[in-house]
Amino acid sequence: MFGVHAQTWSFLSNHWFIKKDLGDPRFSISEYIFIQRVDAVLKQHSGIGVEKMEVDFSPLHNEHTEHIDGWVKFAIASKTKQLIFDFVVQRPGKEPYSFPFQFFDTTSGSHLQSIKLGSVSLKQPARINAFLNLKKLELVDVNITSDELKVMLSNCNVLGFFGISCCRMLTSLHIPHPLGHLKHLQVRHCILLQDIELNVGLITFEYEGPLIHLSTS
Repeated sequence: MFGVHAQTWSFLSNHWFIKKDLGDPRFSISEYIFIQRVDAVLKQHSGIGVEKMEVDFSPLHNEHTEHIDGWVKFAIASKTKQLIFDFVVQRPGKEPYSFPFQFFDTTSGSHLQSIKLGSVSLKQPARINAFLNLKKLELVDVNITSDELKVMLSNCNVLGFFGISCCRMLTSLHIPHPLGHLKHLQVRHCILLQDIELNVGLITFEYEGPLIHLSTS
């Protein structure tokens, strides 16, 4: 595990964790310094055996695409199983980072079993079948339409957990038939959401938000 917390680095076995400490202003660092540190550690690492890679730093956005793309490529090369990019709390007027679905195919995406994305744009290709082994997906404050989400979910056939929150573009949520493994669904604070259609036998369903129409089939 590699970790960054405020201005301290720690190195553990196979978990890569990078986080800005938002709780203490004495340890506040700029995007530039944060990116420099991440890039420096990546260059020193062999890229072998990183099971989990987590980057938690709120100000990152589309202007940092070149660097973040490099981190995604590192995760692919290291065959990361769990990927977390949490850039929640964007600066006004800044475009969110666009997650590079084009980097993934059935080989490069086959190792990923869990993904959490916060404050990114998810404009995926019309057909994407890279995440065939993805079991857990969490989306927080992402830019994705109802149709785009439906396409994305329809290509995650072994998904067991799906959570989405604070998505301001989502108006409907349709869980497609292929998701026979989906047992846990969380939907929270998607203010424009009007209806949810379920086609699976859920064990748990958690919903927080305005009154909506719920149907099952």
